Amino acid sequence: MTRASPPLWCWLCAFLVVETMLQPIVIRAEPPQFRTGSALSSALSRPTGFEISGDPRRNALEVISHQFGVALFLDRRIDPDAPLHYRTQDTPLGTALKEIASQFDATITWLGPVGYIGPSEKVRKLQTVRAIAMNQVKNSPLQFERRLSQPRILSWDRLATPEEIMRAVTDNYHLRWNHAERLPHDLWPAGQFPPIDCATQCTILLAGFDAMPRFDPTAQSVEIEPIKQKLVLRRSYAAAPDNQTQLIKQWGQRFPHAEVQREGSKLIFSGLAEDHWQIDPATRPDDLPEQKQDDSISSGPQVYTLRVEAPIEAILAAIARQTGLTIQWQRQAIDAAGINPQKVVKLDVHEVSLETLIAELLKTNGLDYALEGKQLTVKPSGK
Repeated sequence: MTRASPPLWCWLCAFLVVETMLQPIVIRAEPPQFRTGSALSSALSRPTGFEISGDPRRNALEVISHQFGVALFLDRRIDPDAPLHYRTQDTPLGTALKEIASQFDATITWLGPVGYIGPSEKVRKLQTVRAIAMNQVKNSPLQFERRLSQPRILSWDRLATPEEIMRAVTDNYHLRWNHAERLPHDLWPAGQFPPIDCATQCTILLAGFDAMPRFDPTAQSVEIEPIKQKLVLRRSYAAAPDNQTQLIKQWGQRFPHAEVQREGSKLIFSGLAEDHWQIDPATRPDDLPEQKQDDSISSGPQVYTLRVEAPIEAILAAIARQTGLTIQWQRQAIDAAGINPQKVVKLDVHEVSLETLIAELLKTNGLDYALEGKQLTVKPSGK
């Protein structure tokens, strides 16, 4: 019986991650455990490095999602099968995700703990869509607000339809769904969200159809409506009459696309959700990750974590690419010793030095090495 080799993309494209660690990215069979809150912020700010060599976009993003524990959602309007090429080192994960998305004229925005990747012009509106939906819930009777604001996990199987997924949401939150026929038919890959509220779940699921949820004033039913070409969030801000003219001028310069109106002792500002965050940081949702460079992470000694099943030579080549090593194989001596560098091996090490990592790979398979600067020579043991 012939033993099946691991899928090529699992190892040949050398998904290696440097977070002060070096890790291969592999898809695991168990359900993902997504980071939220400060753990997500830390993951997005942590310097990392990896290489993607021609994998389909969706596959690559799924691998990153599983490896780092970050929930990612790819807009249905983005071609999921186009090959993705990307390489970075010592870059915060949040920045790397932005750079990856920019390769296919997309961007990423965080709707709670879910990174939504979609067409730039469409994604630009999603924080505002979410804020409007959440305001509708907030303004409903208290008992319904509490129910719809409760974060819940949502998952679905491969080939589920958007209607089936939305139906699961409305059933979970005991909502009537009016005019369900407005949602077009489609077939989706399997997916899962970390715990998020009803408005955010609906925002993510509907965005790819240029649609958004609208909750009735009692928050007992929801229906789908198109996202307006010019979508704005209206909020009022207290402003003394003698200060209003100055504020209107300042806001007009900072937010030229927005509108400001006087209303007694208040100013009514109509703009994007992100504009409101700048005016009043308290309006920014608490569940959005902070992305800051964590300087403390890269200050310590570099250690490596690697869990992979692949040919010896492929693993070592991936390590070399990420660490800048040049490999010289003593091929004749290795062949004479009856050692096959294409042998598929399992390697599982956690937070070890580079030399320990190389030794664990080679010495348990009849090989030895000499490391001088960036030159790595591989030879049979005892030579």
